[in-house]
Amino acid sequence: MRYYLGVDGGGTKTEALVADQNGVIIGVGKSGSSNPHFIDKNMALSALLDAISAALGDINMIDVAKAVICIPGMKKYKSELAERIGIDESKLFTYADEQNTFVGALGKGYGVVVLAGTGSFAIGVNKNGSSDIVGGWGPVIGDPGSGYWMAVRALQAVAREYDGLAEHTVLTDKIKNHYSIGNINALKGIVSIDNISPIAVLVKEAALEGDEAAKDIVWEAGVELAKMASAVITRLELDHKDYSLALTGGISNFGELIMRPFINALRRNHRNIDIVEPLFAPAVGAVMLAMKEDGISWNEDILNNLKVSYGKVR
Repeated sequence: MRYYLGVDGGGTKTEALVADQNGVIIGVGKSGSSNPHFIDKNMALSALLDAISAALGDINMIDVAKAVICIPGMKKYKSELAERIGIDESKLFTYADEQNTFVGALGKGYGVVVLAGTGSFAIGVNKNGSSDIVGGWGPVIGDPGSGYWMAVRALQAVAREYDGLAEHTVLTDKIKNHYSIGNINALKGIVSIDNISPIAVLVKEAALEGDEAAKDIVWEAGVELAKMASAVITRLELDHKDYSLALTGGISNFGELIMRPFINALRRNHRNIDIVEPLFAPAVGAVMLAMKEDGISWNEDILNNLKVSYGKVR
């Protein structure tokens, strides 16, 4: 039996999956952040190895035909990864996170996918094979609509309240509790690039409670994500019912809070593209890429096996 390892990692979490040649997922491993743009390289590698070890279980790495690791910033560590994982470097493939997100969400080679996780980007491919990517710049240059972007907006909102420049927001108390501080001014010595992404969950909580500042943040995030999708759709001329578009990633789990502004903004300029639910999580897309690297096509049986088995192991 030949096995395939796929890993999706980001600024918040890492998920590794092992599937057999029929697309049946038999192992899953999860850990924390593995994106070296957000945390120390050694910490990122440790999280990656923990997830892989859990996914493999009793399977020997020598039986893994191909492995695909989709984590931004990991490509430059490919040789070290191969050595530490225990796989021949010719069997290991490293990507950012656009391609696995794309094939996982759509289960095919064309359409549009918008990822909104800790970071964000939009990727599109037309039937001629032309592709385009918008976003994915990382937390410093900007990932509009992402969890990190929301966290920054939330911190700005509570700072503005503290300075007397904005109305009260329940985000203030939530953020004080999150960091175990008594005064918002203490954020000046606490906040850093590697510890703010979880605040996006607090934004969702506050928005559901009716907080105006939080609702505005989520609404603006949906609009920003739609702008990225629109740029891809326009450049590749994808506004047609034959093309599907999916919003995926952790922020898509905000449900109607994010989908309403996203769809409303998108439909102003693009009325024909088919907006769909994502088919698979990005980690399944990584497994699909590993199978593709070994010459296995994603037929209906394999896609069904992936769907059923992932539902059992996740």
